[in-house]
Amino acid sequence: MAKILVVDRRPQLTRFLRGQRRDGNCSWDVLCAASGQEAIQVASAERELSVILVTDEILPGMTRDQVVEGLSALDLEVPVVLARFEDIQARPEWLAPFLDV
Repeated sequence: MAKILVVDRRPQLTRFLRGQRRDGNCSWDVLCAASGQEAIQVASAERELSVILVTDEILPGMTRDQVVEGLSALDLEVPVVLARFEDIQARPEWLAPFLDV
């Protein structure tokens, strides 16, 4: 099963993605980070990530660019996808190519 790290300060995004999984539309585990620093810590500790989805322009303590820079420094071979919450709500299936589902 694919694992996705969602980086967003808004809990409604996490609930939405988890709801998609429960409905059977997607098969992934959702890990969450509400700040840039937390995202870097989770990505550093979690080696089975399929994709990292960053949806906020500004996170507590960091901009989105700083988060991407910090994630890149970890040398993970994981795609980092930048999106808006509204994009995911409208078409959640667009994540499928990144998750191989």
